[in-house]
Amino acid sequence: MVLGKKQVEQLTAFTATGIFFGLASFVGMVYFTDWRAVVGYLPYYNGKFRGEKKKEGCE
Repeated sequence: MVLGKKQVEQLTAFTATGIFFGLASFVGMVYFTDWRAVVGYLPYYNGKFRGEKKKEGCE
């Protein structure tokens, strides 16, 4: 399938929107699932995990 000039223009116009939508979705997923592997590196939010020990077999 070959894209025409109009389709390429539309794709470039929505590239930034797609990137920001994906980034917002990722941040929302991390927030709502409380993904410890990522959240552990956030300065304020990682204090939630200071007293907990890591489970064996999980990294």
